[in-house]
Amino acid sequence: MRIIVTGDRNWYAPDLAEQVLNRLMVRYGPDLTIVHGGATGIDRSFAEACGEIGIEQEVHTTRWEELDHPEAVIRYDKRNRPYNANAGPIRNQAMVDAGAKMCLAFHRAISASKGTKDCSRRAIAAGIPTYLIASEAAEPKRLAAGDARLR
Repeated sequence: MRIIVTGDRNWYAPDLAEQVLNRLMVRYGPDLTIVHGGATGIDRSFAEACGEIGIEQEVHTTRWEELDHPEAVIRYDKRNRPYNANAGPIRNQAMVDAGAKMCLAFHRAISASKGTKDCSRRAIAAGIPTYLIASEAAEPKRLAAGDARLR
């Protein structure tokens, strides 16, 4: 079963990731693939927990340097080097396009998010059931198109 994990880059929670993975294995069995963006925070938490438990991962990194992508938006950093400012949304769409049975969004303030909110919207638009986990103690809450938190 393929599951997209998206979340806050500032929320490092390896214990939470391990708890979630254990619950998923009890419910769906050990044949899981966690799809994530390889970023800091939640992505790193799940990467580490998957490594410890032995769960397969599929990592879609953000390709800031991919300037020739048809959807690239070229901007320049402080050193006047070009980068693809649309790399995050392109990566999010690639994760969704690869297919998944579920998307888990980890963010304490998703309405203020850019990346987690974008990935969640894309998953919902693709018909992937998407759940928000807003704290270590929170139960997942299903997100839907039109949810005020995703505006």
